[in-house]
Amino acid sequence: MLKPMPGFVTETISASRPGHDVRNAGRRDALAIVVLLFAVVLAFQYLGGAFTAELSGYPDEASHYMSGLLVHDYIQGRFPSSPMTFAIQFYLHYPYLAIGHWPPVFYGVEGSWMYLFSTSRIAVLLLMAGITTSLVAMTYFTVQRESGVKLGLLSALLLASIPTVQKFASLVMMDTLLAVLSLWAVLCFARFLDSGRWRDAMSFAGLASVAILTKGNAFFLALVPGIALLMTRRFHLLKRASFWAPAAVVALLCLPWHLMTMGLMLPTFGDHLGVEFTRRAAGFYGALLLKSFGAPILGLAAAGIFTRVIKPFRYKGVDARSAALGSLLASLCIFYCVVPAGIEPRYAIAGFPLLLIFAVAGAVDLAGFLAIVGLSTTTRLRLILAVAVIFFATNVLDRKSVV
Repeated sequence: MLKPMPGFVTETISASRPGHDVRNAGRRDALAIVVLLFAVVLAFQYLGGAFTAELSGYPDEASHYMSGLLVHDYIQGRFPSSPMTFAIQFYLHYPYLAIGHWPPVFYGVEGSWMYLFSTSRIAVLLLMAGITTSLVAMTYFTVQRESGVKLGLLSALLLASIPTVQKFASLVMMDTLLAVLSLWAVLCFARFLDSGRWRDAMSFAGLASVAILTKGNAFFLALVPGIALLMTRRFHLLKRASFWAPAAVVALLCLPWHLMTMGLMLPTFGDHLGVEFTRRAAGFYGALLLKSFGAPILGLAAAGIFTRVIKPFRYKGVDARSAALGSLLASLCIFYCVVPAGIEPRYAIAGFPLLLIFAVAGAVDLAGFLAIVGLSTTTRLRLILAVAVIFFATNVLDRKSVV
């Protein structure tokens, strides 16, 4: 098997340093990586013309901005009345709001950011850059912990380069924040699968609730615990109250809002539940993934899913991390191919990091498995990744793939 590449701490400092120096150096290196990734996201925003564009890149964009401005004005006015009274008065002056149709978390984040910095479009674009960087950095750290800095950085840069990710980093939309919260939530659930601790269960519950109160699509997280439990075969967790508690927390925090606004949401469903919708959705997202990644990366992702999920499941059960990530990927596929809430490229953003994480795992496992005379495992890995990246770059440079 391939030896893990050096971690970002051991690459830069001597193991003989005191422990606190090692930790501090690790934090500095991690911060440097995050700053680099933020700069990359900003560069893509600039190259895409985000800082000179109007709020017209997507039909919902202007209403999302105005809803954040509503929260900003409410905070700046020192909460002058009840939220509903203020919202009605605001709407009479600016009749283009999305809050109510969509849950409040994104607008709370956006309005608070506006209050701290500015209501300008550039300020809000910096917020969107920060959210996108969070998703990219989480992908980096998830890969880095297992496969080292170089593969972590490669996966992060590939994610930032995907045309759909670039586009929605430049728009005032909530789908990237939803992806950040969803990935964070399942990583907490992975820790719970290993530990069974209340702290990890409540972390999952809290993040899942925030995700659902960002956008109702995040109800796909309800599928994660059952699928992950089946993958890991850790059925003893069913006997613990900590396994069931997140469902109660999410129901208590999220159902009142969504039941109250259901009448606004359901009429916007433009499709009908059924086989025809599932067929169209599966075809659309399959073509989108092929266009976004290229066949080699998708093939590596399939290999990673096989070696880290399918093969272990057949024998002894899947490790917690792979099970949590795999269950999120399965939940996304089920939800967006079954629930007729629309078929849109932005819905795939939450799945992009998962496929890249599994693609790196697949590349590492394939390099260790292949027998090529005269080539080391590391060289085989580099060749595999070079082919994958070339195909990926071809798709990215083809501007027709921007969706």
